[in-house]
Amino acid sequence: MSQKLVLTTASLHNVVISNDSDNVYYDIITPEWETHMTTVRRLNTTTHAFDVVGNIRNLGDKIDQPIAVSMYGGEFTPTDVFLQRVEGSGASQWRFADGEGGSYAWSVQKHHQHLELFNVSDSMNTLSIPAATFHPHKRHLLVGMISRHAYIEVDASLFDSLDSVIVSLLVIERMRRGGSL
Repeated sequence: MSQKLVLTTASLHNVVISNDSDNVYYDIITPEWETHMTTVRRLNTTTHAFDVVGNIRNLGDKIDQPIAVSMYGGEFTPTDVFLQRVEGSGASQWRFADGEGGSYAWSVQKHHQHLELFNVSDSMNTLSIPAATFHPHKRHLLVGMISRHAYIEVDASLFDSLDSVIVSLLVIERMRRGGSL
């Protein structure tokens, strides 16, 4: 059973990612006065308070160039260490560890608009069935208003690793939009 998490805006800097019932609710904020830092917060549904799950440090005022990631208030890790490029594959692949012992890889197809996430720590599932798929927003006539909001379809097996998946998605999609993939 998968969940559909919808992004409320086309921006990756100030956006809410949530499901229909708001049981899964992430608030991503990049304040105008602090454009070098993006904070990812998750709503704790029992306490109704936000927990900071990650921070993304951007290159100065260039918010589409993430340079470091911090999870759960830890030390900042450079993005090329947090997301490691997998060489030798036909598609562009970027691997990361979720902190729970799992290893995942985002696959970026050149001819497709979407990103696919595969569980590479499970040898039976390696690059066969995606655990998550990100579909970017669509616009009327490519320049008008948004006709379909971006969303990510997440398999239920990822719910324990969802914080790392959301942060890695923000980093990889910013890199894709910035042209550095």
